[in-house]
Amino acid sequence: MSDRERLRTVIARELGQQVDALPDALSVRDAVPDSYALVELVLGLQERTGTRIDGETMNHVVSIGDLLDVFVTASGGTGSVEADRRAS
Repeated sequence: MSDRERLRTVIARELGQQVDALPDALSVRDAVPDSYALVELVLGLQERTGTRIDGETMNHVVSIGDLLDVFVTASGGTGSVEADRRAS
């Protein structure tokens, strides 16, 4: 599984959604309408990937695909995504 798909799995799990309910074209605001929940999601993704994404970069994130791209690029595609770390 690619880093991108691992991240999609993490996002789906965090949002209580099925992976296929989060296509790249889906608006982040439609997927996570609550701004507090979005902040928590981004912070959790940063923790899982060991990256830090600045606010300016996040201002350009519109879709789930954009969000995945930002985190895959920031993590360097090194396989540092820990999809199952919080699995219950």
